[in-house]
Amino acid sequence: MNLEELKGRPNPEPPELIKNVAKEHLKDGEKFNIYPQKAFLNGKTYFYATYCNVGDTKEELTGILVIREDGSLPLHKECLDVYYYLSGVETGLTNVLAQGSDWSKRPMGVWKKLQSLLDSFADTVHASNDPAFQKGYDVFCSIPNTMFETQDQLKEVVENAKKYYTELTTDYVVTKEFHDKVDENYRLMMENMKKQFEVQIETEEERTKFMKQLKASISFLDLSKQVSYMRLNKLHKWLNADKATMDEYEDFKNDIYREKANAQGRKKQIEMIRNPRD
Repeated sequence: MNLEELKGRPNPEPPELIKNVAKEHLKDGEKFNIYPQKAFLNGKTYFYATYCNVGDTKEELTGILVIREDGSLPLHKECLDVYYYLSGVETGLTNVLAQGSDWSKRPMGVWKKLQSLLDSFADTVHASNDPAFQKGYDVFCSIPNTMFETQDQLKEVVENAKKYYTELTTDYVVTKEFHDKVDENYRLMMENMKKQFEVQIETEEERTKFMKQLKASISFLDLSKQVSYMRLNKLHKWLNADKATMDEYEDFKNDIYREKANAQGRKKQIEMIRNPRD
């Protein structure tokens, strides 16, 4: 995705006063960068400078400085919301525009095929008058239904992020309200990804029972149904998760928004804030 095409306007040049303050806090061998976007919180405007070592192609962070519009430095504790809002907006938009964009483009062909195969057995299931058989069928049908529904929502999430990015790069101001809607959009992406993961893995037991009942209900002489059954069974087995997928699912389920995974990184960055402490 070409983010330059989504930009509302070019990055604004930071005021000389802010650049001079950031320069005063350079350490030997460092360079600094000032975020184009500012934070506006509690009636005050804050600039955000980051530091890294000169020549470091990865530009790994070595320090952070939060500067008020008048060039003064707030205390460390006053910087925390600025850090959370600016880094949260950056992370939220980046994740949706990268990971979410790729995920929203996943082909739906396999789910259409699954739905078509399940539709071909609708009469067989309904004619059985067996509640357990019907339940298994409904659970199986929930897979393509969920995939279609969540995929549409993921596309909407990506479109929201594009709109928010354009808004951010027009005003270059992050408020609490702007941060919260970016965060809500990111969480909606993760919830929909969880639903897709969940409906595949959590349905395995019901699907297995259903496939056994379905096999027993098909006449050996009904070649068309036998072929459809084999195709459906192949998809059923394909859906079953291996150990690596199960481990990935458990990790994802236990930390949907990646807050635990990112906790150490956030703590380390907060320690890098160079503003004076109490």
